[in-house]
Amino acid sequence: MAIQHFVFSKFKPGADQAKAFAAARAITPTIPGVKNFKAGPPLSGALAQGYGFAMTAEFDDLAAFQGYLAHPDHIKLVKTLGPLTEKGMLSYQIDTSATPTPKL
Repeated sequence: MAIQHFVFSKFKPGADQAKAFAAARAITPTIPGVKNFKAGPPLSGALAQGYGFAMTAEFDDLAAFQGYLAHPDHIKLVKTLGPLTEKGMLSYQIDTSATPTPKL
């Protein structure tokens, strides 16, 4: 089972967005099992429906994802983002090994 993890959040007014993205990008090399990590703002604000923070990461399996969630640097990131973002952060995971590939 391969896991793709997505997170979307809305910034509070006046939040230091650069701090949020820097904190997210800083954890990539510190947590084992995190692959292909990306974080950034939306390309189109109109399509993002107010979500200003997005990140995604890949994991080989559920154990790697669970290790990421429990890692102290991930917990630190969540605490850093908390004061900068609105309640209701969306965290979404899919099993990419079970995701059908559409025929074009």
